[in-house]
Amino acid sequence: MPNAKQHAIVGAAVGVGAWYLYCRFTERPLDLGELLLAGGACAVVGLLPDVFEPAIHPNHRSILHSYMCAGLLSYGTKWVWENPTLDRDQKMHWSVCVLGYLSHLIADGQTPKGLPLIRLMGDN
Repeated sequence: MPNAKQHAIVGAAVGVGAWYLYCRFTERPLDLGELLLAGGACAVVGLLPDVFEPAIHPNHRSILHSYMCAGLLSYGTKWVWENPTLDRDQKMHWSVCVLGYLSHLIADGQTPKGLPLIRLMGDN
């Protein structure tokens, strides 16, 4: 099972990679501060599933560690990108953070326990 350090490292790598690609494909100048901020934000967001659902027992993975949660975040991202009141950078900030969260779910999904489709609190 990935631990907090591994989730933070993977999240940071995802954030840095996503922001780099965003800058590259939009021909936006790459700023080191923004790149580090994206990595730091993703490292923190990548820890959130275990903050809200700590690994205190083998069946700790509930709704925030589920495929349903990943689907809702993905749908939310679609909604954000369709929102005309947000600028492109704001949309990308949201997307980078969602990728950090999803990096946690993907890492946990690779373990023998995997991820539930949906599991409500208290279900075993």
